[in-house]
Amino acid sequence: MQIEINLLKLERGTHEGRVKVTRGGKTFYRKQRVGKKEKTKIEKKKYNIKGSDIGIVYHGGKKKIDIIDPTKFQHRDIGFYGEGFYVTTNRVHAKTYGRSITTLEFDKNANILLSSLKSKDAPDGLVDAIKKDMIDRFGERAKIEADMITDNPINWKDAVDDFAKRNNYDAVKHSEGEIVVKNISVIGKKK
Repeated sequence: MQIEINLLKLERGTHEGRVKVTRGGKTFYRKQRVGKKEKTKIEKKKYNIKGSDIGIVYHGGKKKIDIIDPTKFQHRDIGFYGEGFYVTTNRVHAKTYGRSITTLEFDKNANILLSSLKSKDAPDGLVDAIKKDMIDRFGERAKIEADMITDNPINWKDAVDDFAKRNNYDAVKHSEGEIVVKNISVIGKKK
């Protein structure tokens, strides 16, 4: 099989094939990567989980919540792990935020970034993915800054929060006690 390509629009493909190349009026054949690039699926990474993997979560506050109102996020404090609606898988932990506990659950298909409180405890591949994302965005000059994300918990949580926003995660699970919902449409009252 022969495939004609435009060398200016060449992208690395999924497999090796023989291609017909025309340059300066001359035609020749060469081996080259061909085929559509495979898109990385969010499910393939160890740090990606679904809402169905989390189960029931709890939110503690002054009163039970009927509707999650994003205009009320971070009214009590700025939220150490970034802006969002905070929930936990631990009912007792939720009580530390208020006596009234609201029981919720994630949509089973919600995309959740599985992180950790410390970079050294992060799921396989997450630290490298965040560093690569920074370098892809800002170029080699960001390499030093990317290496600093593991230096302290504040750099780490900021890098995780930014990565989650840029990659459209619905929530970030830092631990059983700290889950930050970024997209409130994926969480609701337990049915």
